[in-house]
Amino acid sequence: MASGDPLLTDRHVAVSRAKLSAVERVLGYRFRDRALRKALLPPSPACPETAAFQRLEFLGDRVLGLLLTEQLFVEYPNAPEGALSIRLSYLASGDVLALIARDSGLADAVTKDMEPEPFPDHRRVLGDCVEAALGALWSDGGTDAARRFVRKHMATHIAALTDPPQDAKTALQEWALARGLEFPKYTLLRRVGKDHGPVFEIEVRVEPGAGESVAAQASGRTKRAAEKDAAARLLERLLQRQ
Repeated sequence: MASGDPLLTDRHVAVSRAKLSAVERVLGYRFRDRALRKALLPPSPACPETAAFQRLEFLGDRVLGLLLTEQLFVEYPNAPEGALSIRLSYLASGDVLALIARDSGLADAVTKDMEPEPFPDHRRVLGDCVEAALGALWSDGGTDAARRFVRKHMATHIAALTDPPQDAKTALQEWALARGLEFPKYTLLRRVGKDHGPVFEIEVRVEPGAGESVAAQASGRTKRAAEKDAAARLLERLLQRQ
């Protein structure tokens, strides 16, 4: 077989190459480093280099934070640190990154020829793909290549933040207190992955009354990130019930 790997068929290799070409078209960038290009795809039977993808994701997370900080600093020259931090946290959240993956076409490129929702946490994986892409762009093309992607796809999200978004955990807590309820309860359901790249699954629960209990779950690379995503999901669910 062309791959030299007994687990990969010729079709797998062809699909992997097609995906990589599609990713490059979405990013508007052709990678010089072929190994780096291959590492762009999340783990799958056609691309098992999990560690390489995770390294790019790790790098891209830091690149994203720096470039967003730079852009927010320029766009909101009079905003205090706290307001900038809340904006940064929102823009770097899994929900926003998943939207960017879908809107940019990266989601379609990465999941090409896969079953719908092929990952246990599809939204989180799409966010990871955006971060891996940024890590690869920065490694191969430098800061300017990564900055172009961030400015292009974050522009509308940043422009919409005239007022900093409220932290989801704070908003959920205020929702509960306004109704005389106890504080939301956060529970660590499980911790998976290796020590250098753990994933935490968190559940948050409120009890609106009459023995009723409503909960939501989310996962993240830190407990705080998972708690915030879980709080956002639960708050959305509670507001829809009103």
